[in-house]
This record gives sequence, structure tokens and C-alpha cells, in this order.
Amino acid sequence: MQKIQNSATKKIRVFQIVMFLIQVLLTTQPYMRIDIVGKGEYTYLSVLKMLSLIGAHNDNGQYMSSLSNIGLWAIIFIALPVVALGFQLFDFHYNLKNIVGFFASAVGIVSILYLIGPAFIGSGSLIAIIIYIITAFASVMGMMARVAKVEDKKIK
Repeated sequence: MQKIQNSATKKIRVFQIVMFLIQVLLTTQPYMRIDIVGKGEYTYLSVLKMLSLIGAHNDNGQYMSSLSNIGLWAIIFIALPVVALGFQLFDFHYNLKNIVGFFASAVGIVSILYLIGPAFIGSGSLIAIIIYIITAFASVMGMMARVAKVEDKKIK
């Protein structure tokens, strides 16, 4: 595999690092709306709050399986941007950062839409979806910039 990094791919890489950092910071924002049973009210959970619900028990000491499942989903929501950020930070010359960035963005969008559901999306997850779409396009641009650079070298 050929090591290529020009100014265009470097700018795209820095942009993707910033976007995935914002994704990690969005885990502290309201991500999911849950209804409070019997009261007709609702509250929002951040990803960090969802993680704290793993193994939760109610006042009677009974295990709350539905809320614990929400905590397991939260692992996906925080792992995707962290893994993609790691690839963006440490893959300087190869195209793997763009491939991982694209797939992390696609899986992030699908996981938010299917695991949370469109009716329960909070402001943090809505912004995350928008940033995932932008990051997916930036990953494709990074792949195309690398291919264009390889073709320029072949022509010369």
C-alpha cells in the first residue's frame, strides 16, 4: 500500500478529527427521551446516564431489565466515535481512516435510528445524526482525494 498524504487529505483528516471529537462530546447531551410510567411525563437521558443504568434496580430491589438494555445500547453510541477518532488520530498515511470513518458514520446513523427510534430522539442524537452524515461525506472525499493523488502520480 502506498503512503500518500497531501494538503487536501490532511485538511480532511483534521476536519474528521474535529467532527468525531464533537461526537464524543455529544454523548453528554440529551440523547433519548423516555416516558415516566404512570405520570404522563418524560425525561431525557444522555449516553453517560444510559451507561449508569446497566444493572439498575428499582426501589423494591427488582432488576429493571428494560432500562439495563438501554445501558447496553449506550456502549455502541460511545464506542463508535471513540474508535473512529482513534483511527483518525493514528492513521497518517493509509486510507483505513476514511474507510473506518465512513462505516462508523453509517453504523452510527443506523444505530440511533433503530435503537432509539425516531419518536424518542433527543437533541444530542439529532445533532449526532447530522454530524455523522457530514463525516460520511468527508470520508468519501478523503478516499477520492487519495485516489486523485495516486492518478496524478501515474500520469506524470
